Amino acid sequence: MENLEFGDNPLPDDVLANLATAGAPPQLAQQSLYEAAAQWLADDPATLAKWQHFADEPGAQDYAQFLERLRETVNYGNDEFRQAVADDLQQAAANPTLREQFFAQASEANASCEDRVTLHWNGMQTARLNADVEDGVYDDRLGDLIQRGRVAFRLEALDEIARDRINSLASGNPNVDDIEVYLAYQHRLREPLELSHVAPDMRFLAVSHVSEDDATEALDLVREREASQFTDFMASRWQPWETVLRRIAPDEHAAMQDRLVEAMGEEFQSRLDQRLAEHGLVGDVDAERVLGAQVRNQIAGEIKGEVMHRLLAERGLEQ
Repeated sequence: MENLEFGDNPLPDDVLANLATAGAPPQLAQQSLYEAAAQWLADDPATLAKWQHFADEPGAQDYAQFLERLRETVNYGNDEFRQAVADDLQQAAANPTLREQFFAQASEANASCEDRVTLHWNGMQTARLNADVEDGVYDDRLGDLIQRGRVAFRLEALDEIARDRINSLASGNPNVDDIEVYLAYQHRLREPLELSHVAPDMRFLAVSHVSEDDATEALDLVREREASQFTDFMASRWQPWETVLRRIAPDEHAAMQDRLVEAMGEEFQSRLDQRLAEHGLVGDVDAERVLGAQVRNQIAGEIKGEVMHRLLAERGLEQ
């Protein structure tokens, strides 16, 4: 799938920056890609046979090392996790674009400690969703797509909460590991937020600086934001919905695009002028830029939201 805006990068920029500067882990004995895949596909020889053909693709050896490192994480003892990795391999074997994304992300994950490997694996599940959307898996499963959208919204909200937590901790403890904070929120709220696709365990929860009370507070905040912001998120910010909309209702999607273009002319200017006047900022160039972005987003949300509501209602669904 075109990488999600959640997105397009499954991990926040500051996390990726930290990964890039992390110390290298202890060296593992190098296995071939086929050998590494075999550890996860013992019960699926047909899929395993396909992995003999990918060894020369860019990043293949990085992914082999990543698979080996996953076996050393605390999650390896979990049957559900092992099956999820096997599913990764099955889907990536049949989808070159997804495989390319997995290989690229693995090179970043290998420069990290165990919990960072786990967090990267969680991010790879976003790539799997995107691939399913591109392949049309959700075209007739819109209810499931809405639920996936809710999970994407919750993860994005958790990222913001974790980032705020890291900033508040940094002043008193410059050695706080931001990766542990991000993963701790995902781990503690995996069940209540139905984040079933993320790994069930983490190694260093005790040093994450995220308590049960912190998680409870985050849960309340995520639910509050979801109640008021999810509809707009799905209609105007979540790329998988627009991908599906364009395929299942091409005429409605084209008409929506035309309406958006038209609305960004006279309607946009009228609303912007009114907003500037309300704040006494007529003629303020900086205010025009800031308020203009808000007005554009508002118009897009209204138009896209109306289309989404109508299409879902026609199918007996509510978001």
